[in-house]
Amino acid sequence: MRTLRLILVLIGCLHLCGGHYGVIQMFAWGKMIVAYSAEKGLTKGVKATFDGDHPCEICSSIAKAKKDESKSPELPWKAELKKLELKNLFPVEYLAAKKPRSGDFTPPDHLEPDAGLPLFRKSPDTPPPRLG
Repeated sequence: MRTLRLILVLIGCLHLCGGHYGVIQMFAWGKMIVAYSAEKGLTKGVKATFDGDHPCEICSSIAKAKKDESKSPELPWKAELKKLELKNLFPVEYLAAKKPRSGDFTPPDHLEPDAGLPLFRKSPDTPPPRLG
C-alpha cells in the first residue's frame, strides 16, 4: 500500500511539473526514430528525429498544447485577490508575541545533571578486549 501511495504521489508531481508532456515526447521520439530509421538508416533517422525540421503530429500537438497552456486566461477571482489588503485581515494584537512572565515556565528538576557524576572520564575503566 505504501508503494502504491508513493507511485501516485510521484505521478502527481510529474503531472504538476508538466512531465506528462515529456513522457509523451519520449514516446513520439521513439516512434520517429523507428519510422525514420526504416527509411534512411539509423544514423540519418536519429538526426532527422532531433533536428527539429521533421516534427511528427504528436510533436506538433505537444507544442500546441504547451502554447495554449501558457496563454490561459486570468481567472476572475485573482483580480479580487489582488485588491484584498491583508493588513486589515487579522488584528495585530492577536498576532503579536507577548513577553513570557517568569512563572510561565519552570524547568523540571530531572534535567539538571547529577553533581556526583563526573561529566567526562579520564580513561576507560578496563582495557579493551584483545583478540587472539
